[in-house]
Amino acid sequence: MGLRGCPDCGNEVSDLAPNCPRCGRPMGAVIGSATVVIEQTGKKWKRLQVLGTIGAITGIPIACAGFASDSSTGGTLGIGAVVLGFIVFLIGRIGAWWHHG
Repeated sequence: MGLRGCPDCGNEVSDLAPNCPRCGRPMGAVIGSATVVIEQTGKKWKRLQVLGTIGAITGIPIACAGFASDSSTGGTLGIGAVVLGFIVFLIGRIGAWWHHG
């Protein structure tokens, strides 16, 4: 076991360490370790999921208020917002799954 200098901060780091304890810079492969690849979900798909959730949540009180006031128009509009929000959310989930596994 030896020590080597971190290229970013100059800290002495063990040859067995996967990263620098001071700055976190990866120090290279460690014998017997597996590399983990993390793929980020695109912002486009996250945005659709958030908009769909907001639309569905906002439609619930609109539907309740519309049906409570004996106005079927408000209730129908609220139910439509809930359904549309849920569909947009599902499109975002499926798109994230399709493009990013």
